[in-house]
Amino acid sequence: MNKESSIKSITPDLLLIVHRASSIFRCLFVDKENCSIVDTIQVKDETALVELIAERSPEQIVSTLPGSSTICRTSLLPDTDEVQLHEALRLQAEAKLLGGTPPHRRAVAAMDISAGESNRVGLIIAWPEETETQIPVVLQDNAFISETGAIAALFNCCRPIAPIVIADQTDGSVSLALTCPQGVAFRSTRENNSSSELFREGTLRAVRETAILHNHTADYTEELVRVLALQMQEDHVDETLVIIPDEIKNSAVTRLQNIINEPLWWSTWGVAVGAAIATTGSLSTLATMRFEAPVFNPSKTELFVHAISQPKFAWRLGIAAVVLLAVGPALFSGIRLSLLEYLNPTIETQYKSVISARKKQVVYAELTKTAWPMSKLIADVLNCTPQGIEVESLRLDVGEPVTIRGRVLDADGHSAAELIAIMEKTLLSYRVFRDITFSYDSAGTYGDRDFDISAVVMNPLKRPRYTKEDDFGMWTLAMRQDGVEPLDGLMVTEETDDFIEEPTSMLGAANVDTTPSPTPPAYVDDENAGSDRPRRPRNDDGGSDASSRSGNRAGGAVATRLPEPLSAEQINVMSLGEAKIALKDVSQGLSRVGPDSDAKKRLRNEMRMLLDRMKEVNK
Repeated sequence: MNKESSIKSITPDLLLIVHRASSIFRCLFVDKENCSIVDTIQVKDETALVELIAERSPEQIVSTLPGSSTICRTSLLPDTDEVQLHEALRLQAEAKLLGGTPPHRRAVAAMDISAGESNRVGLIIAWPEETETQIPVVLQDNAFISETGAIAALFNCCRPIAPIVIADQTDGSVSLALTCPQGVAFRSTRENNSSSELFREGTLRAVRETAILHNHTADYTEELVRVLALQMQEDHVDETLVIIPDEIKNSAVTRLQNIINEPLWWSTWGVAVGAAIATTGSLSTLATMRFEAPVFNPSKTELFVHAISQPKFAWRLGIAAVVLLAVGPALFSGIRLSLLEYLNPTIETQYKSVISARKKQVVYAELTKTAWPMSKLIADVLNCTPQGIEVESLRLDVGEPVTIRGRVLDADGHSAAELIAIMEKTLLSYRVFRDITFSYDSAGTYGDRDFDISAVVMNPLKRPRYTKEDDFGMWTLAMRQDGVEPLDGLMVTEETDDFIEEPTSMLGAANVDTTPSPTPPAYVDDENAGSDRPRRPRNDDGGSDASSRSGNRAGGAVATRLPEPLSAEQINVMSLGEAKIALKDVSQGLSRVGPDSDAKKRLRNEMRMLLDRMKEVNK
């Protein structure tokens, strides 16, 4: 018969205990998860056993071995942790069995300690290969447990006075366990089974010898044998004898559910119940013996790991790794360079270009530390200056904070203090400057204030992205005052009716509006300076009102001694605040000119027009 069964699916957590009594197979099905008996079935031959296994498809199968086929040894162990106990038992098994049995036919376990005991009983069970035990083919690939192991599981944590005796006349095997001063004594042997009388006498003799060997008194031993003889006469229903004390039965009921606590039921299923408790409990290592040594089929990874663990192969692998580390990088780089030269014949020229570009980047990086784009920084400051602020001086040195000094007047519904705060916020928002500090004097007669602003240059090369409303290069102040909107780079000027084409850059668009006028600039005569010293040109870029003068964003970069000339048209469009500021400038200019100069006449004329404008606005 083929060893492979016809099982199609496995029933999870279903355990099958097979106990062979004479020619009958007693099958006990147990639910391992709930520790309860599911079913008990007896089959008469091996064919029926194969069909039952195929039908139920248990996850695990454990078969019992008769006591006459196994060797049982015990040893006293201290109460310590499980790892040390298992190692001590393994060493004692090697010593007591002298290597007579292979590891797959050997089982060891330490019984749980009972109340009042200081030592634990270690159980060593061997299944010699020389024993002739008939094992069905369907069970040869599964685990085995001896009857002695089943008795040990029933005896675990219990110490009854009466012994446990399992005797099978068919093969003459006898397995027994009884309480002794050292804990529990076990014995498995073979007795004469030629007749029932001789077999019973042999069983009683085995019990008597075991009790005497483990220091029981003669009176106790004789009483134990007498009671056992009476039980054997009452309970020996068939060729298999199972005598289990009531204390053991009551303890087993608490560890395995659905047990029928009746004498006849225990005589039939007692050994299977003990094997089930051992398999699902603390003595599970007793149910690990195998008929044949397990065949291990390693994977390729495992074979490789085993191969490199050999010293000879490891030395070779280490030498190869050292050679690879020494030669590998150069070889890889050479292959890579050859491939690049083949795919790109001009790689040498490109390499030189990359080197040249990197050198330039290094130079530019160093230049950024020692040189600033001054025009760009000045433009950033002036672009962040709101209307109403006139910059009189701006000091800018590499590595030093920017210092701005000027005057501010009320404009666009904001007070002078508010306009300074707006300028500070705008400077911070573009992340070119940081650590901005400012101070301003108290308000003058006309609400104007003198102020000082200091700012640390954080990123001189940063190019802020201005919106249309904030970009005074694309949409100049004069265009805003004249109501001219930027039409995507296409702008109209007052000097011509022709359209100017779109500039080539944003800077060009910003500079279109500031193209120098062909009209020669006017000059202011200064008695302290020569007549050839030029004045600051007037703003004739289309914004002729006074607000373009007093709120000029680029004005005040250089401090002047005399105010710019004002025409009647400029004065007539001034607001009251602008007229006050202009009047103050004119008054200060009159105090600095000579008595007969033309500038004084001009300033007096402008003062009269400004006073008339203030009266007109007040009305």
